Amino acid sequence: MPNHIRKRLRLHQDWTNDIPIKNIWGINFSARTGSGAMSNVGDAIEYYLNSYRPNTFRVDTGLIDRVSDTEVGFLLAQNVLFPQEGFNVSTTSIPQAGGFRSALVGGNRIENNNLDVTFLETNRDVFSFFFQPWAVAASYAGLIEDDFEPDIKCNIDVIQYTRTAIRYPDKVAESNKPRRENEEVEFGIRKMHTFYDCIPNTVQGDKISYDTFNASDVLSRGVGFTFQHYQLNTPRGVLDAAI
Repeated sequence: MPNHIRKRLRLHQDWTNDIPIKNIWGINFSARTGSGAMSNVGDAIEYYLNSYRPNTFRVDTGLIDRVSDTEVGFLLAQNVLFPQEGFNVSTTSIPQAGGFRSALVGGNRIENNNLDVTFLETNRDVFSFFFQPWAVAASYAGLIEDDFEPDIKCNIDVIQYTRTAIRYPDKVAESNKPRRENEEVEFGIRKMHTFYDCIPNTVQGDKISYDTFNASDVLSRGVGFTFQHYQLNTPRGVLDAAI
């Protein structure tokens, strides 16, 4: 085997440079007030709808809390599309520059405050009984912070898990070691994005048909959230040089 291939394979033998498990993740919604229960947001949704659009929507205020797990998060989430980062780049012309190329000029950062999440639809429809009323109520509440009105915004954590570093010192021995029947592989947090001051501004419309059943189109729908800012958290010393 060529030496450069050995070096590449050796690179993945410790936790820091190993390939992550991208399909083990969770998303958690938490209210900014009280204990963090989303029923607080549900109560705020009812408040604004009763004030501006009474008798139009039914809100199940505790729906998100009931289908959430303390470790896994909101169990109906199917995928998450993170916002892109970038900034504008332009060139400035130089009169009579001849063969010299124009200088590059950095512009403004591209604004992207959208977080897109796809959810699974169930009999107690989270779209009809929470997300759609939430978006309508947020349109009346607006984005301005008002301490005298109920808080309709939330924070969203997107947590990605992977294997813990505890068994990495000797991966060969750990792989060959017989496993007990009840022994579980340990997983830990790889990284976590926290999106602050979130509200839904787009809820995808439903679609029903007698045509061929397509689960991805019929049973899942997207919700677009707008947020104020986000932060990448690295818990438990993920960036520690000793790992």
